[in-house]
Amino acid sequence: IEVITPGINLKTFDQTPSDTARVKYLRGGAKRVIGTAGRLTKQKGLHVLLKATPALLKEEPATRILIAGDGPLRQSLEREAENLKVNHAVKFLGYQTNMVPVYQAMDVFVLPSCHEGFGIVLIEAMALRVPVIASRVVGIVDVIQDDATGLLIPYGDPDALVLAISRIFNDPLLKIRLLKKASEFVRQTCSRNLMTEKT
Repeated sequence: IEVITPGINLKTFDQTPSDTARVKYLRGGAKRVIGTAGRLTKQKGLHVLLKATPALLKEEPATRILIAGDGPLRQSLEREAENLKVNHAVKFLGYQTNMVPVYQAMDVFVLPSCHEGFGIVLIEAMALRVPVIASRVVGIVDVIQDDATGLLIPYGDPDALVLAISRIFNDPLLKIRLLKKASEFVRQTCSRNLMTEKT
């Protein structure tokens, strides 16, 4: 069996800051920015990220959550953020035509999905040297090697998500190791040119 990994245009995800003013605006003065991207549907498990937010704010009140994307669950997710009293820290960005500055504004990228086809947003974040955390589910396990290219957590477990995020912020050597391996994986496996050649 030959596996052909979906590829991205690596030139698009150059690590050079693309729009420093936009990045600064998105960070909003926060010390820690945790973000995600995708359609706002049940599949993406964004309720897990929202449920983790009170504990993240308890650890560091100057934390901001960025949610890029739109979809049918937007209003219910906004209500959930209000009910959890974390809406002041959660920014729903809507659909983004240029995700590069959005990724660059993040300190950690999370994808708490219940399943994925592959998770291209993960390799985009990796290409921009943002550490990634995601559910240990179908599709995602083809992208992330746990404790090597990123961190995997059980699906639907906000406590595990908080712990994984804390590990990255509290262990600089772990972060460096994850970013090195993730960058190597993307450049050796996930380029659009390589996908074309293999196909």
